[in-house]
Amino acid sequence: MDDEKKSKKRFKCETYLTAGCGYGRAKKRLLHAFWNTLWPELEEKCGWRKEEGTGDNEGAVSFFSPGFCSTTQSERYFDKIKSVIDYVSLGKENEEASKALASFHEELRILEEKAISQQLDYGWKFNRQHYQKKKQQYRN
Repeated sequence: MDDEKKSKKRFKCETYLTAGCGYGRAKKRLLHAFWNTLWPELEEKCGWRKEEGTGDNEGAVSFFSPGFCSTTQSERYFDKIKSVIDYVSLGKENEEASKALASFHEELRILEEKAISQQLDYGWKFNRQHYQKKKQQYRN
């Protein structure tokens, strides 16, 4: 029972962390681009860091911009991924953060193009076999 409570609490914290990032596949693409492109750059080159919660706050994550080290200095403390992206988008950070943001947007664009190219439009199915729609040609 204790494990069930912990997993529910962790799920709530993770849901809060990713709030505002969209839904479904778009959210997965944004999170993939954040964790693989933007966050490593912010962490290595700009001095950002994250702290993961322990005990009652297990599953919670706090992001700190350079120079701030505790949650009491709430000016540069973020608890949502979307908040970090929005703050970096404002351009208050250094040039390295701007470059990281540009690479994040480029990665996101590539992922979206890949998703669109892999998307098939199934028009109908017969005996559990899916058949693609024929392309419609519109006349003006």
